[in-house]
Amino acid sequence: MLREIDEKSAPGDGGAARQSLARERAGLAPPSDPAGSSASERAMRLLASLGDRWESLLADTVGAERAHAMRVSGNGWNHSIIAGCPGG
Repeated sequence: MLREIDEKSAPGDGGAARQSLARERAGLAPPSDPAGSSASERAMRLLASLGDRWESLLADTVGAERAHAMRVSGNGWNHSIIAGCPGG
């Protein structure tokens, strides 16, 4: 599905979305309104939130401390698909 979103998106949408999310995560920009964002950006936001959401669900079963330790030991449940910015 992600490939289809990418293929049907305007050229540069994916790179712009990655750059926008990276700036937000670095504290360089406020969060943008998802309602006005591209399909690429909404998909990347969903992917970027999965680790936090999974850790929260896991915490209900094993406790917050253990869930966080499991996440850290798994390298943050790699989210490299959204890493990087165009030209950098």
